[in-house]
This record gives sequence, C-alpha cells and structure tokens, in this order.
Amino acid sequence: MERFRTFDFRKHMPSVTFTLLAVALIAGAGAITVYLGLYNIAADAPHNRLTYSVIETFREKSIAARSGSIAVPADLAAPARLVQRFGTFGCGAILDHQAWHQDDRHAGLGENA
Repeated sequence: MERFRTFDFRKHMPSVTFTLLAVALIAGAGAITVYLGLYNIAADAPHNRLTYSVIETFREKSIAARSGSIAVPADLAAPARLVQRFGTFGCGAILDHQAWHQDDRHAGLGENA
C-alpha cells in the first residue's frame, strides 16, 4: 500500500493542455474530412465495420427518438386503407423511377401533379 501512496500519477499522465490540444486536433481533422467529403459515404459504396456500425447506430437512435409519439392505426391492414394509399404510392414510384427521356414537368409535385 505504501508503494501506491508515493506513486506520482502526474508524472505518467499527459497534461490537461496536451489532452485538450489532442482532442481539438482530432475533432478538427474529423470536421475537415466531413466538410471536404473525403470519405465516400454513399449507400452503394462498401463500408468497413466501424463505419457501418456508426451509420447503423445513428439510424437506430434517430428512429427511436422520433417514433415514440407515433401511434400505429388500428385499421392499418384494412383493405380500404390499402386501396386508398396505393394510388399515391404508384405516382411516387413513377416519379422516383422515371426514365431520363420522360416528361418531368410534374416531378416533385406529389399528389397535386
């Protein structure tokens, strides 16, 4: 026990200034990487495990934080509800997957087109 009382932690730990500068440098490098788009975050680009884990965590936490107050309708699977919303889905799918040569005058107007 006596040996631990005389142990000087300050001698073996980095200073507060050094720690703050190191954290600022790492945060700055991360910010520059994000701002300049140096990392390809595209959905069709393969990611390493760490990147995939971070993206997955962001997604899960974001959904959990925003979906708590959403109530599932009791008649969600009712045929009338499905038929009612099918037209909107079809219109959206056509706009999303429209060929380059098709008329795009109504693109982005949603149901009001």
